[in-house]
Amino acid sequence: MAPATSPPIPTTSAATSSPPRPKPSPGALPGLGGHSEYLNSQVLRLTAICIVDFTWQAVYYSCMKQRDAVTNSVERYRRQLSLTQEELGDIVGVTRQTIIAIEKGNYVPSLLLAMKLAQQFNIRIEELFYYEAV
Repeated sequence: MAPATSPPIPTTSAATSSPPRPKPSPGALPGLGGHSEYLNSQVLRLTAICIVDFTWQAVYYSCMKQRDAVTNSVERYRRQLSLTQEELGDIVGVTRQTIIAIEKGNYVPSLLLAMKLAQQFNIRIEELFYYEAV
């Protein structure tokens, strides 16, 4: 009996060869098909404040975002209880530096920490932290 041989693998076929790709125009964004020229020249306004500028090299974000702020009364309530920042931090399980950052407004605490602080002061969380559009 003769050994079984596999048929030769074709080097080119209609299934494996792909049609030649059209050459992209200069400055076209890759992967966007016929829309790249349109997007290259457009500036899309995502909101009244933020602008996204599509260029042929990269996407640049020019955001003049309105700043939102969460302010708090942690220092006022801490002083009412005659607690130091370190004592309050020990009670709620954070460092003195974290309490300092919260009081200065440099750090917005997690929901869990905000709840612990409000519970310590025996007030509602909304009385301790509040939202202000700046």
